Amino acid sequence: MKSKSPRSTFILIAPSEVADRQFGDYLSHSEVQETVSACNMHRIFVGDSLKNWMDYMSHLEEELRVKVSSAEI
Repeated sequence: MKSKSPRSTFILIAPSEVADRQFGDYLSHSEVQETVSACNMHRIFVGDSLKNWMDYMSHLEEELRVKVSSAEI
Protein backbone atom coordinates (compact mmCIF):
# COMPACT_ATOMS: atom_id res chain seq x y z
CA MET A 1 0.00 0.00 0.00
CA LYS A 2 1.41 3.35 -1.06
CA SER A 3 1.66 5.97 1.70
CA LYS A 4 0.00 9.29 0.95
CA SER A 5 1.78 12.43 2.03
CA PRO A 6 -0.26 15.10 3.82
CA ARG A 7 -1.91 17.71 1.63
CA SER A 8 -2.78 21.33 2.24
CA THR A 9 -5.32 23.43 0.42
CA PHE A 10 -5.04 27.20 0.27
CA ILE A 11 -7.97 29.29 -0.92
CA LEU A 12 -7.07 32.91 -1.59
CA ILE A 13 -9.82 35.38 -2.33
CA ALA A 14 -8.60 38.46 -4.19
CA PRO A 15 -4.88 38.23 -3.32
CA SER A 16 -2.79 41.32 -3.95
CA GLU A 17 -0.91 41.56 -7.24
CA VAL A 18 2.35 41.00 -5.39
CA ALA A 19 1.07 37.88 -3.61
CA ASP A 20 -0.48 36.56 -6.82
CA ARG A 21 2.84 36.96 -8.65
CA GLN A 22 4.82 35.40 -5.78
CA PHE A 23 2.46 32.42 -5.56
CA GLY A 24 2.62 31.97 -9.34
CA ASP A 25 6.41 32.12 -9.39
CA TYR A 26 6.69 29.72 -6.47
CA LEU A 27 4.20 27.23 -7.90
CA SER A 28 5.81 27.25 -11.36
CA HIS A 29 9.23 26.68 -9.78
CA SER A 30 7.78 23.96 -7.54
CA GLU A 31 6.38 22.08 -10.55
CA VAL A 32 9.95 21.66 -11.78
CA GLN A 33 11.02 20.26 -8.40
CA GLU A 34 7.69 18.43 -7.92
CA THR A 35 7.41 19.69 -4.32
CA VAL A 36 5.31 22.40 -2.76
CA SER A 37 6.03 23.43 0.80
CA ALA A 38 3.02 24.54 2.84
CA CYS A 39 5.44 26.52 4.98
CA ASN A 40 6.65 28.55 1.97
CA MET A 41 3.06 29.17 0.87
CA HIS A 42 2.26 30.38 4.38
CA ARG A 43 5.37 32.60 4.39
CA ILE A 44 4.25 34.34 1.17
CA PHE A 45 0.72 34.85 2.48
CA VAL A 46 1.77 36.21 5.89
CA GLY A 47 4.49 38.41 4.40
CA ASP A 48 2.00 40.00 2.04
CA SER A 49 -0.56 40.44 4.82
CA LEU A 50 1.91 42.28 7.04
CA LYS A 51 3.19 44.76 4.46
CA ASN A 52 0.83 47.53 5.63
CA TRP A 53 1.06 46.75 9.34
CA MET A 54 3.20 49.78 10.26
CA ASP A 55 0.88 52.18 8.41
CA TYR A 56 -2.09 50.66 10.23
CA MET A 57 -0.38 50.98 13.63
CA SER A 58 0.50 54.63 12.88
CA HIS A 59 -3.13 55.28 11.99
CA LEU A 60 -4.30 53.76 15.29
CA GLU A 61 -1.70 55.74 17.21
CA GLU A 62 -2.93 58.99 15.65
CA GLU A 63 -6.56 58.14 16.45
CA LEU A 64 -5.59 57.41 20.06
CA ARG A 65 -3.63 60.66 20.29
CA VAL A 66 -6.70 62.62 19.11
CA LYS A 67 -8.99 60.88 21.59
CA VAL A 68 -6.59 61.40 24.50
CA SER A 69 -6.09 65.07 23.69
CA SER A 70 -9.85 65.70 23.49
CA ALA A 71 -10.39 63.86 26.80
CA GLU A 72 -7.90 66.13 28.58
CA ILE A 73 -9.95 69.26 27.90
